[in-house]
Amino acid sequence: MVNIGNFIGLSWSESDLEEAVYNNSLEVARQTGGTEIPIGGLVAKSRGNILKEPEGFVRKGKPGSWKTDLTMIEKLTVWLIARSMMEKLGYRWQFPW
Repeated sequence: MVNIGNFIGLSWSESDLEEAVYNNSLEVARQTGGTEIPIGGLVAKSRGNILKEPEGFVRKGKPGSWKTDLTMIEKLTVWLIARSMMEKLGYRWQFPW
């Protein structure tokens, strides 16, 4: 695992990497409600310095589960917002899903 850290420019020990992997596991995310996100600027002034994922953000943790977890309105909303950026990044995401 240290080789992965070296590849992306991190000088972390094996135990540092193992801890990071564990802290970002599905089990920990379910227990804690997700990753705390440090923020600043105007958002921090109104919501505080740490942003938590919204209730229900951590779902099944399985690829493609969004297809059954999200309603048609939620899918359409995500598609309308994300499709142009995804296409710029090389991901074709055409309607219908």
